[in-house]
Amino acid sequence: MNTMVETKTGNSKQNILVVCIVLFINALFIGKYAARYIPHAFSHALLYVVIVGSVYMLWQKKNWQISSLVISLLTIIIMLAGFLILRYIPVESLHVDRWSVIYSFFTELHNGHYPYGAISNMNNSPGPLPVYFLISYPFYLIHEIGYMPILALGLFVFYMIGKQKREDTDGSFALLLLLLSPFIYWEIVARSTIFFFSLSWLIYSEWLLKKGMNNWVTVLISGIIGGLLLSTRFVYVLLLAIYGIYLLRKKIKLSYLIGWGAIILITFALTILPFYLRFPTEFVSGNPFHTESSSFMPFWFNFLIIPIAIACVYFSKSNSHVVFLSGIALFAIVLIYFLYRIGTDGWINAFYNSSADISYFILPIPFLLGVLSKNIQNKVMNN
Repeated sequence: MNTMVETKTGNSKQNILVVCIVLFINALFIGKYAARYIPHAFSHALLYVVIVGSVYMLWQKKNWQISSLVISLLTIIIMLAGFLILRYIPVESLHVDRWSVIYSFFTELHNGHYPYGAISNMNNSPGPLPVYFLISYPFYLIHEIGYMPILALGLFVFYMIGKQKREDTDGSFALLLLLLSPFIYWEIVARSTIFFFSLSWLIYSEWLLKKGMNNWVTVLISGIIGGLLLSTRFVYVLLLAIYGIYLLRKKIKLSYLIGWGAIILITFALTILPFYLRFPTEFVSGNPFHTESSSFMPFWFNFLIIPIAIACVYFSKSNSHVVFLSGIALFAIVLIYFLYRIGTDGWINAFYNSSADISYFILPIPFLLGVLSKNIQNKVMNN
């Protein structure tokens, strides 16, 4: 006998939490950067939250959708506008130095000097790890780091469109929310690369969880990719801890998991080793681990990784859910860092004088928007 069963893929509470977090992050960007040009910036941030939040509630109530074609055209227009913006807003006029960190790194390297001893235009040392700079190198050669966030915007939209078609889901609001988010335009103008690398981790995460580890070839490939991606920013070790524990819970062979971890560590070490061998004294006295510890993750943050990873796995119900919880975990780490800076430096110094870098809140965005979707089909026939 056939029965009609109502189904919902995409937990409504999960989606509401995602929207709230993304709106919170955008409000921070408006509150900080709009304040340089307009009074009462946080009032405008609140207005933005109310408008977009209302649109989301109507979206859910009316079951609206935007076609992939319309989203694609909007994305292409925004990307083209981004290229024009880069031409007319000189990077030197901005109070940010992500681009300068990359440029100064390669300037020192080309001169035969220790690249992690470089100083940016805002007197900061390089914090990212070697593969971060390796991937950035082609953009350094063409003298425009800003192409990275533009490329990331396009890649995310078209990745999500392809994912929707494969899974028969609608993520059009997630894509619209991204296009309406001030942080993505800050990324482009500021020549920041956080969204680019977090998107790379999202793609790797979903591939790893779908593929699993059922043979040594997969273990080898996923371990090498994981080690290379870890050599962008060390904070992503949190994701590897989550996925390792989650896969072990799914009953993969312990030997595969140990092999995967070993390959990640070996690959990661091999990306660091040339700098130690070439500049041993300089590396000991100043390396990216020291820089990241002082600017973002104090050493005691490392003790949070395993408890957070275990909690994420404990509450995980599916591959998609563990991706969502990965985003929550990254958001939690950045929020703890943000509150820690406020506690030590005060609100004015932390927020307006940037002792707390709010751009790190972009780290979880691809993971959160990547799961913000609903099923196209409302009913399924079961026998």
